[in-house]
Amino acid sequence: MFEGRKVSDCIVSIDRYYVCPIVRGKETKSVEFGAKVNNIQIDGISFIEHLSFKAFNESIRLKDCIHMQQKLMNVRVRCVAADSIYANNANRKFYTKYGISTSFVRKGRAAQDEPLRKVA
Repeated sequence: MFEGRKVSDCIVSIDRYYVCPIVRGKETKSVEFGAKVNNIQIDGISFIEHLSFKAFNESIRLKDCIHMQQKLMNVRVRCVAADSIYANNANRKFYTKYGISTSFVRKGRAAQDEPLRKVA
């Protein structure tokens, strides 16, 4: 009867109408309830960059995180360490454009002169 039907904004609580189920696909819990937070950490201090009760992809928020850090610290960001979900093509282009070094694993095969590049 209800197979194949989706409800876009499902209310799961009368008191907290803003809480929506977020499908995560994890082993222990397939659905979680509550806020999803994207935070940045600067010198051991965490700042909330984005808080939402709806699902969102963190990788598209990376440019906003960089701009927020530059605004908070008044210093240009030169190095970023992030999870592999942030290593998409758009973010890689953003880094090369602004000269930001990252902790991402490089794409593709290593070149023949790769050891020489690391020395220089």
